[in-house]
Amino acid sequence: MARWCSARSGMQVKIRGSHKPSRVKKINSIWRNCSSKTHREKMRRGYCDERAPPTYRKTVQLHLSKLGFFLTVLGNGTIHGVNYTYCQQNDRCKFELQACDTSVVRIKHQQTGLYVAMHKGGKVYTTLKHFQSSTLFIQEMTHTGWMVFKSERAYRKGKCMFLALRKNGDAKRSALSNKYSQFMEL
Repeated sequence: MARWCSARSGMQVKIRGSHKPSRVKKINSIWRNCSSKTHREKMRRGYCDERAPPTYRKTVQLHLSKLGFFLTVLGNGTIHGVNYTYCQQNDRCKFELQACDTSVVRIKHQQTGLYVAMHKGGKVYTTLKHFQSSTLFIQEMTHTGWMVFKSERAYRKGKCMFLALRKNGDAKRSALSNKYSQFMEL
């Protein structure tokens, strides 16, 4: 695959393995298509250093009104959808969204201190280790006004895995942004 890299402003050099002839062309950009893989990942939307402290914190309740559930973490550490009366009695439905970059958030349960995470296979679980890349989610607003949370780890690999709930309230992953993955922040 032929790639050209501008080493300095106005000069272009051939990258090793290119099939194009070695010649110099005038261009305006600097270091286009030459940066390392980590630099390219940083420039993509949704990149956040795992160990970076949050830049913004917001306390919310995540409501899935299509099913009538609120997202919560139960006493044994599992993520589940519960009704409104359970949230009022125990005050266990409050989460803290910690933003560390544009639209990149960690979801922390306030009462237990556990972070919502998604395994590379799509399993949704909780963990105390906030510096893992599995705890990062990309928060997007759909055209209908609902919030969806994509796994940042899967997004970097070109996949889309959304945080969702089943009809019985269990947490799951969803490959599509369907009605079971659309939350409302209260």
